[in-house]
Amino acid sequence: MPHYLYLGFPVWYLLAWDDLRKDVRIFRYDRILQAHILDREFALKPLSDFSAVLTKQKVKQL
Repeated sequence: MPHYLYLGFPVWYLLAWDDLRKDVRIFRYDRILQAHILDREFALKPLSDFSAVLTKQKVKQL
C-alpha cells in the first residue's frame, strides 16, 4: 500500500507497506507502469516506520 512520496533528487520514490512481507518497499516513481485502486481502507503508518529504510538509502546514494 502506498504511503509516502520521497524526493531523492532528481528521482521521486514511492514508499509503500507490503502487507504480505510486513515490511517497507521502495519503488522508483518513474518506473511504475500501472496501478490498481483497491476498494478498501488502510491506516497510514507513521513516517518514523520508514525512517530506517530512508537512512539506509541515503547512505547508498539514492
